[in-house]
Amino acid sequence: MYGTTIFQPQSDYSSHLIESVSNYKASTNFPFLLCEASLVARLIQEGLSWQQIKGQVVDVSQEMLRDSLAERLRQRDILQIRSKASRQGALRALEHLLHHIPQPYIQFLATGNSDLRRATLLFLTLRINRLLREVISEVLVERLKSLDRALDRNTLAAFFDLKYEQEQIVSQWSKSTYRKVCSNTVLILVRSGLLIPGNNQKTYEIQAMPVPIQLKQQLKNDGLELYLKLMLN
Repeated sequence: MYGTTIFQPQSDYSSHLIESVSNYKASTNFPFLLCEASLVARLIQEGLSWQQIKGQVVDVSQEMLRDSLAERLRQRDILQIRSKASRQGALRALEHLLHHIPQPYIQFLATGNSDLRRATLLFLTLRINRLLREVISEVLVERLKSLDRALDRNTLAAFFDLKYEQEQIVSQWSKSTYRKVCSNTVLILVRSGLLIPGNNQKTYEIQAMPVPIQLKQQLKNDGLELYLKLMLN
């Protein structure tokens, strides 16, 4: 259901939130960059264009460091990545998440408390990640319906194997690519707080997320309240 449904916004205001929700994407790097997304959101709020952010985050020269804004960027060390190529890749991932996002969501990421920022990033990730939506709706939600919060790696592996067999787009990816996508999908669930790893690293506990009221109300205003179920609200 959640993999193929196109969520219809209530107005043009939220139309930028609806993006390729029926497609699978082989995202193999930079999952759930919470601190980095929050810092970039602050730069957006300060009025920087994406071109300015790219220039000052990826290509920080000594001349640019004399500028007060560039100095602040250096001190924050937004991407915490030494390789220029990796910094470019991380920033592309952040741009994919944050470009054209309406101001309230940028503000939640930039100035909200840790719970609000984490929940906002989870929502923004869900809207562009079909496999993430499906593992939540088809595995996590179903477990919670049966009042079972326990989840093991074998169950997750069986879900991912079935997707690889059934979905034509996914089956065209190499096995190594798909394994990386699956690993990152689980990592998103852990970093977002929906899964808590057990002591043996082979089991997880499903953790329902109380979505902060500001985000919950904004999603309802934008006609996107179906995402609340995917956030295990």
